[in-house]
Amino acid sequence: MDGTLVPTRDHAVAERSKNYRYSTNHQVVIDADTRRVVVVGRPLPGNRNDCKAWELSGAKDAVCSCSLSCLCAFVQAPAHGSCLFTLVWQVHEGHCGDVRLHGLEVVALGEFAGNMWAESTDSRMSVMFSIDAKGTAARREALEEIFRGNVGGWPGTFGSLIGDVREVRYAPIAFDAVEDLGTGVQQWPAR
Repeated sequence: MDGTLVPTRDHAVAERSKNYRYSTNHQVVIDADTRRVVVVGRPLPGNRNDCKAWELSGAKDAVCSCSLSCLCAFVQAPAHGSCLFTLVWQVHEGHCGDVRLHGLEVVALGEFAGNMWAESTDSRMSVMFSIDAKGTAARREALEEIFRGNVGGWPGTFGSLIGDVREVRYAPIAFDAVEDLGTGVQQWPAR
């Protein structure tokens, strides 16, 4: 099996890459005896060859400097023209290749100006990643590959918007998510 990068005109399924303006990554299985293609996987957005199969599920939280609600959720420019943000992911289940990723967390701190979501934008974000130090080196490297956007999927789209990774650090992270926000209890001080 090999990952093959293919130039693609359809921007809905493609991702920006260094070699081609937009491309997709195809997993190809080739019969070793006949050297013929046996099967080609569905195209995934990609900007590197040899993408790894990966999957994550868990909790995510985001805060930003917009005044009311994060306008990125509505594919709009930030309220004040620029955005300072914090994104936190907690992996409940997941893998990258054969590396299990459950129980780890990732934090991204970043900033950008302009509308990141406009197709013709030159805007790029600067970001710093903190990756959970309790993982092994292989687990931390797998999370870094995913969240920098190097293995496709939605982080690949996120990663294509990064112009500058200022730092990647391994640090202890504690993120507690309420199991069911609909049944959470809030207590307010009496007046």
